[in-house]
Amino acid sequence: MNESLETKYLTAITAFTTFLMGYIDAYTFVEKSEVFASAQTGNVVILISRLTEGQWVDAILNLSTFLGFALGAFIGQAMLDFFKNYGMKKYFIFLSIQIIYLLILALSQEILSSNILVFLLGFLAGYELTLFRQFGKTTVNNGIMTGNVKNLMNHFYKMIFKKDNKSTYEVKILFISFFIFMFGIGLGTLAIKIGPIYNLWGALLINVIFYCWLKIKIKNTKSNMQI
Repeated sequence: MNESLETKYLTAITAFTTFLMGYIDAYTFVEKSEVFASAQTGNVVILISRLTEGQWVDAILNLSTFLGFALGAFIGQAMLDFFKNYGMKKYFIFLSIQIIYLLILALSQEILSSNILVFLLGFLAGYELTLFRQFGKTTVNNGIMTGNVKNLMNHFYKMIFKKDNKSTYEVKILFISFFIFMFGIGLGTLAIKIGPIYNLWGALLINVIFYCWLKIKIKNTKSNMQI
């Protein structure tokens, strides 16, 4: 597969994982005592605040998520290095692992303690944010909106006052990623209202659907290229 097509499909994966991070963040924030799976700046602020106020039990949740995220980012980078010569195939490997991981979490969520569950969801967030960051020609933090909003407004200024075409492109990409993340939060919150247990099952189902769609899309693209 040529580089432009790989970038196109990697963009689709990054958009999907941006949605998923918002979806899961809604779950951890609402159901797990205001913990963020992906936004570690918020976790650190809440962690230190809770430690200062003597809320030790709740603080452990934020610490567990932070440690899980750090480990997930570490493992994600190791996987990128290990599978660097696999081309587009490596992303299907990463997504397959993610599906199996979510299946295990969905099946065991009612028997796992909150500390273990948020650690594992933090791990998933670190894993995803390391593996899937390419949105077109732009590298985005697909679950951490602080940097994205800062970059969005920096480029928005350049677009308005300096007529920078590159900044116009960056504004479009960053706005889309921000909207996708918010959309994920909205649907994640709706899933919780139906029943908290359905959030992780929903995440699993969405992953399976996306994986199948991507497989079919790439297969059709290869068939058309051979005609």
